[in-house]
Order: sequence, then C-alpha cells, then structure tokens
Amino acid sequence: MGQTDYNFLILLTILLVGSVAYLYWDIYTVHGIRGVIVNLFSWEERLKIEVGIDSRAWNELNKEEKNLFKDIYYTAKSNGVKFQISNDEKIEYPSLNNTGMKVSGYFCGDEFGYEPTLGLAVGGYKHDWLLVLLHESCHMDQWLGKSSIWSSGQMAGKDVYDMLDEWINGREFEKWEVEKIIKSCIDIELDCEKRTIEKIRNYELLNIDKVEYVQKANSYIMFYGAILKKRKWYDKAPYLEKNVWMRMPKAFLEKGNYFDVKLEYLELYDQYCYN
Repeated sequence: MGQTDYNFLILLTILLVGSVAYLYWDIYTVHGIRGVIVNLFSWEERLKIEVGIDSRAWNELNKEEKNLFKDIYYTAKSNGVKFQISNDEKIEYPSLNNTGMKVSGYFCGDEFGYEPTLGLAVGGYKHDWLLVLLHESCHMDQWLGKSSIWSSGQMAGKDVYDMLDEWINGREFEKWEVEKIIKSCIDIELDCEKRTIEKIRNYELLNIDKVEYVQKANSYIMFYGAILKKRKWYDKAPYLEKNVWMRMPKAFLEKGNYFDVKLEYLELYDQYCYN
C-alpha cells in the first residue's frame, strides 16, 4: 500500500468515526444517555428499553407476539399516542373524574381533554395481558379510523365511559340516560372484540384459542349489561374467572342479548366477580 492510499484510509476512518460520534452526540443531546444505549441494541432490545417493559414479561413473548407488540407500539408512536406500561398487575385509568380506578389496560383518544394513550399492565400472566393489548389496540384502531361506533361513545359532550364511572360512583342520571350509556359501551366493545379476533387471525397467533377468546369477550361485553343491575364494577374480571367465561356462548351475540342479561349469567357475575 502506497503512502497516498494509507493517508486516504486514515482520512476515511477519521470521517467514519467522526460521523458515528456526531450521530450519537446528536442522539445524546436530544434523548440523553438512555437514547444512546437504546440505539446500540437490536430492535428487540431497543424496543424493550424504549417502552420500559420488564425483561420477564418481554422474554415470555414469542417471535409473532413480539412483532405484534412492535407493530402496535410504532402505530401508536407514529400517530402521537402515548404508550404507557405498568410492570404491575394493574394500571390506573386516567379518568377525568379522578376515581383512581385500576384496570388491566385502557385506551383513550384525544376527546374531552385526554392525552391519547394506550395503557397496559404486564405484571400478570402473559396470555392475559397479551389479550388485553390486542383488545386495547383495537380501540386505538377505532379511534384512528374515526369509526362512527367510536364516535357514538360521546353523549352530552362527555365520554360515555366517564359517565358510567360517575354513575357507578354515585352520580344520578335518568334511567334512559344510564341505559343509553351502557348500550353505547356495549356497541363499542362488541365492535372492538370482532376487530380483535381479526387481528389474532392476521398475526397467526396460534397460542390463542379463538373460540375461548370469544367466550371471554362475551363475558366482558355482557358484564356491561349486568352493571345496570349491580351499579358496581367487578372486583375480579369475568374474562379471568374460568367459572364465568367457560359458561359463555362460543359465538358473538346480537347486541340486545348483551343488554338484557339472562338470570343465569347475572348469578355467575354475582358469585364469582364480586368479593
């Protein structure tokens, strides 16, 4: 190698090192040392660090499930939706009523002063929180697609879920208002669950039994109808209580069947979902 070639190689090396150093300095000035660390790893490690998910929860996911998680996260990020992870079994729902209600996951759009957020608690069994992620991501899809069903969740300038929360916590509404609130929630949830089944098929999530999922979904949707009788949220989610969901229909029902809940299902909720 001649002196000219040697000098050129040195110059090229300096330029390359300088470019990399400038890139990471730029990342550091914007995102700090965490941003630098994130960019040094594979996409899986970068995503895990960026999201803040516990290593135990992340490592339980298989390849297809990680791809699903990645797609949901970047869909949220690219559309200005905050992705909020709790490594506990519950995450606080950011109700404008400040009730401090703890849930397994949630999605809220930008209506009524909310910050668009997909929240997920991953401290429980992977199978359970993965289903919650699928479900809440489909609420996000409803919102992103400006679904008319999602828009129907607004009543008198308020969110129907907030109004339901207020009623459960003691605020009085007319009977017809409570019924309309609950029917709107049922419409939104039924559409969401049908989207969830489609997403399970699209991602070929073979570890998820689709018939079992429909039964669990039915136990959840029907619970909204049961609230009309109990005026109380569950202590234990019906879709996590085998004695409840295993007795549910194996196909989705007509909307009215979720509102006018049969006595046998009301008794199941009363026995297994309340302390």
